[in-house]
Amino acid sequence: MIRVPYRAFRNVRIAPSLAPLGAPLLRYRPIIPLRVIAPAPASRSVLVGDAFADPGCDVTVVQQGLLRPLGPVSFVHQMNHRWKGSDYRVRFALLRLEIFDGATTLMWPAAVGFTDAPIPYGCLLGLTGFFEFLDVHFLGSDRTLEIEPNPLFHAAGGKARISA
Repeated sequence: MIRVPYRAFRNVRIAPSLAPLGAPLLRYRPIIPLRVIAPAPASRSVLVGDAFADPGCDVTVVQQGLLRPLGPVSFVHQMNHRWKGSDYRVRFALLRLEIFDGATTLMWPAAVGFTDAPIPYGCLLGLTGFFEFLDVHFLGSDRTLEIEPNPLFHAAGGKARISA
């Protein structure tokens, strides 16, 4: 199991009626360190420091700018999506994703979409590519995510490593 603390975001605008009296303008969000890895022979990778775990997102999408460090990849699918009222193209490649917490690493193959949409994080981890392979527990009072591989993770060829 991987345990990742939520990340604190300061000066978040909160309607006064929604925030407890005297609460700081601080919000905690489920942000995960993520590595995106291109297939062999290049096997280049890019570290996405702010991958947002979003079970409301249908697919896993990464900012288009993070594609360049991976080198050439083959796209297997393309579709359009709407973001804040505008249409954007998403191109999907079969890559590997890796998450880690300092003690445990999980790596699995996934379809990853690249978009020019101005998403607020480097990556939105969605149902396809992330939640389908992992059971994720949002522990609000602890401000922590607990992430465990599920049977689809193993069926897809996911690998877990524990550091000594």
